[in-house]
Parts: sequence; C-alpha cells; structure tokens
Amino acid sequence: MSYDSDDDRVFVEFPKSLVNALNIGLDSLMDETNWMGYISLTPLKILNSNAADCHEGFPFSKAYCCTEKYSTQYSFGSVFRTGISMLIEFMLHRTVPDNKQEKFVLSKLLHYLFDYLDTGNWMVWHGNVDVIINNEVVIGSQDVEEKDCSPGGKSPVEGKLKSNSLSRNPQVIAQNIVFSFLQKHRHPESENFLFPCIGVTGKDMIVYFYDSMHDVLLESTLIPLHGMIPSAVSNINLVAIVVSWLVVNYKYLCDGVMEEMKTMKAEFFSQAEAKLAVYKFDLKAGDVGNSCPMDDSQDKVKNFHHPFLMDLKKRKRMVVLEPSER
Repeated sequence: MSYDSDDDRVFVEFPKSLVNALNIGLDSLMDETNWMGYISLTPLKILNSNAADCHEGFPFSKAYCCTEKYSTQYSFGSVFRTGISMLIEFMLHRTVPDNKQEKFVLSKLLHYLFDYLDTGNWMVWHGNVDVIINNEVVIGSQDVEEKDCSPGGKSPVEGKLKSNSLSRNPQVIAQNIVFSFLQKHRHPESENFLFPCIGVTGKDMIVYFYDSMHDVLLESTLIPLHGMIPSAVSNINLVAIVVSWLVVNYKYLCDGVMEEMKTMKAEFFSQAEAKLAVYKFDLKAGDVGNSCPMDDSQDKVKNFHHPFLMDLKKRKRMVVLEPSER
C-alpha cells in the first residue's frame, strides 16, 4: 500500500492497542465515575491579590493571589469538545479531519504515541515565564522556588516545592492572567479568549485557564505525569499526554468557556480595577528593564453534564475494545 505522506501512514497503521489505551484515557477527561481518576476543572474566585498595587508592580515570583473554589466542577473535556470529538471519530471510524491544520495536529499526537509512544509590564504582574511553546502556551515549572541572592553568593534557585503547591499557585495564576490579556490583545480575531497555562513539577502537572473577556479562571485537578496508563508510552501517563496535546493546540481544539461558566467570575476585574487598563491595553512582551488558606472540605461538588458532552460519551462507548496488537 502506498501513502502520500507519513501522516497518512499513521492514520492507517495506528495500532488497535493504542486505540484501546486512548479510549480508556479519555474516560478521565469526561466521566466523573472513572476508576482511574477524574480530571476536572474548578472555577476560582480571587479574594485578594497584589495585581494592582498602587505603588509598584511585582514579578511573577512575588505575585500574591488568594483564591477560593466555586462549588461546581466541570469535566476537563467540557472546554475541549472539538478535540475530544476528533479523537472519538478517529477511534470509532478512523475518520481523518478534512481541515488541514486539524489533520496535522491529530497526526502529531498519533505519531508521538505510535513512535515513542515573555515577560510583561513592570507596572503590574510581570517577569520571566519558564517556557513558552510557539509563543502561545506558557509552562511554569514549580520544581524550584526563586529566592533572593545571598551575600555569600549562593544560587538564587534553591529548594524544591511540594506537588500540592501547584493548586491555586499564585505565580502560575498570575502568569496565566497576564498571558491571557496579552494574547487577547495580540489576537482579537480569536473565536474565544480562554487561554491556558501549564504548571509542572517532577511528578504532576496542572492546567489553568483564564478568559480575559468574561473574567473566568479555571483550575484542573492534579494530573500525574507517570502511572495511570503507563503501558502505552513507557511510564508516561497517557492522560497527561492527551491533556498536553489538547492544551498546546488549544487554538484548534478548545471551545472556550460554556455559558454556565460565565456566571462564576474570578473577580479579577474588580481586584485589578486601578490598573485594569494596563492589563487590557498596555501589556508588552519583552525586557521590562529596571523599570489565604481555604478549607476545601466544605465544597459541595455539583457535576455539570453538557448535552454535547453527553453525546460524546455515548459515541465513545461505541469504541470496541479489542485485544492488544501492534
């Protein structure tokens, strides 16, 4: 059999064993009863922050942002209905997207599974982010904590943070909010303005989303980098791979906030009112030069079932699991 390209080859030869693994992995993003663990998104409300200090701005490493969770949780897949639908159609019917860019994006995930398995404005929150992918997605590494250089000349980077520091992490939240405003300014033509930011430690990852149009801040549950479904690609968690793929390609796979989410405001607009115009209109990427503990036990979880997501679940159940083969 001849193929027009390697991309076409992977669509045809992608093994059923990996289809099985993908099918199981998607359960974590769609079904709260999944035995492996449910990856949810929880809206956050900002109670207090130093995002608009009247005297100065603060680097991301010194951002203060006290938040609390809303009581409602959404499935991770609820904001990625386009991406998950694409995967389900491929698993069910080996359907390949007609859109050239979507086809390319899907091929990258399949190839990976098959083969191997800026700075901001000094007047507000600003600083160097750890990684930016294609100038689009921010990744904040939380393995180390920044500290001031001591007179003795010790390294300014000292001490490991615990994995739970990713949850409601002020630095990552600040990066996400600033980058969301910056991307909205850069790409006003976007269909939605829900922009992601990934926080990573050596063991876990977390994803934040901020919509600078509707003032909605979402936080995912912690996602292990290893285990869960380790057999697909070495010991790397397949769910983490799919989540990363969805997030990195959010421009093509993300559907933005749902109507129900728009009522759960982050309250950043009111928190940063004194300098909101800076965030909305004056952020720049480049060198700026010299220029509260909450008790989650009281949260009442109310899972939301989007009709389209329910339809995706029904279609996904149609995927027939077959014995592993390659």
